[in-house]
Amino acid sequence: MTLSELRDRAYDRLGIDATEQTALALDSTLNEYLNEANRQAAIWSKSLVASTMITTLAKVPNYDLPSDCVAVLAVFRSSPRTKVYPFDQRDLDEYRRNWRESPSDHATNYMVFNTNELWLLPVPSAASEDYLVYYYQDPGETSMAADSDEPDMIRTSLTLLSGGTATWRTTPPPATSPALVARRSTVRSSTGCVNSPRLCGN
Repeated sequence: MTLSELRDRAYDRLGIDATEQTALALDSTLNEYLNEANRQAAIWSKSLVASTMITTLAKVPNYDLPSDCVAVLAVFRSSPRTKVYPFDQRDLDEYRRNWRESPSDHATNYMVFNTNELWLLPVPSAASEDYLVYYYQDPGETSMAADSDEPDMIRTSLTLLSGGTATWRTTPPPATSPALVARRSTVRSSTGCVNSPRLCGN
């Protein structure tokens, strides 16, 4: 369903015919409301996933996350590919009291502050090491701009049901990434396609 079709359905529900639509000039207002509904649905469901690469600086623990980050999904050291695990600051303070002063060759854990800052721990001692961060994405206030645009939720659902991955807006994750495994599991359970490999894309 496109932005134009959603707008027509809203007019129909409101009982506003074509003549009144022209006179009231409500298209831009409806577009704003529909985009905000699409945005909130995507944020609430965490249906959109994007990725960003962080390159370390020597003995610098904290790095900015993209402004459209809702929450971090997973972090991997790029080479060799190694999962970096989430950690809570209270646990770190209790079990690794000197974590702020103990740099290491590679980070094994991460923390997120206020959704916009990622901390790598132990603090990387060397520069130029890459960490790939997958995160749930805010689609923004105007992701449906043209009348032919579709809501992010619909694009994601149709892609999943056709056997693809979700709306990975940058580099796609590996086939065994936690996001992809979770989404395939969700599609199987929600469509009842456990015994239908073709529908599940297996």
